[in-house]
Amino acid sequence: MNRIRIVDNKIVDYDQANHLFINDYNRYSSLSFNQDTIFIYINANMEIELDLEYNYKAQDIIMVLDGNSHLKLFVHNTGTNKHGQIKYIILDNCKLVVNSFGNTKIVDEKIELLLNGVNVKIEYHFSTISHDNQLYNINIHHNNQQTYSNIINHGIALDKAKLQFNVNGYIAKGNSKSNLNQRNKIIVLGANQSIINPNLYIDENDVEAKHSAVIGRFSHRDLFYLKSRGIDEEMAIKLMAKGFLLAIIDIPSKKREEIIKSINAHWE
Repeated sequence: MNRIRIVDNKIVDYDQANHLFINDYNRYSSLSFNQDTIFIYINANMEIELDLEYNYKAQDIIMVLDGNSHLKLFVHNTGTNKHGQIKYIILDNCKLVVNSFGNTKIVDEKIELLLNGVNVKIEYHFSTISHDNQLYNINIHHNNQQTYSNIINHGIALDKAKLQFNVNGYIAKGNSKSNLNQRNKIIVLGANQSIINPNLYIDENDVEAKHSAVIGRFSHRDLFYLKSRGIDEEMAIKLMAKGFLLAIIDIPSKKREEIIKSINAHWE
């Protein structure tokens, strides 16, 4: 598997390959870059897996997936304070599958998904857990015909944390035969006020668009069932939390072990 690791705004480790280019700004001249932007370009006609781990204070990452390529991306967000943007630009006949886990403290992050090509498909699955305040702005732009996006976000807000998902889906006039789906859910474990703002901005009739947003607590019935099997309430909540966060992300076993360890750390 290809790997890119970003720490304190610098790339400290990545695999060099003829299908993966880092900070080669000439490969997509229509974009403007500042000196701190990390640019990742996936060559056309490729099918690859990429593990992206980043820990930064303020950073922009731009990733371009060129025509007829399929990228399966594993993203692990770590660190303490994070403010930045990740922009995905997807061209003709590409498929992008993102499985992402957030394990940070204070977050103000923007995710931009630009479905610029025809016949583009995106699966974006994100889970996060927090003791602090986290704000995620996720914008999905269907900029062509026959585009598909499925956005699933799960979050757990502990103690007095505040978790907010702003999820905006856009389909402009003329981008027909497109499909946009959002599912957002936050579990609150404490005295906190979390927010989900699911928005659909649709200016085309020949599309399918839907969303859902749920904020609540774990089911008393499920807790009772686990407790009736001899599991104490704290352990039952931990088990349900791990199941809730991991259910929507498809990750390799080694990465799964890292994420389980980081989830457990929130109760230590």
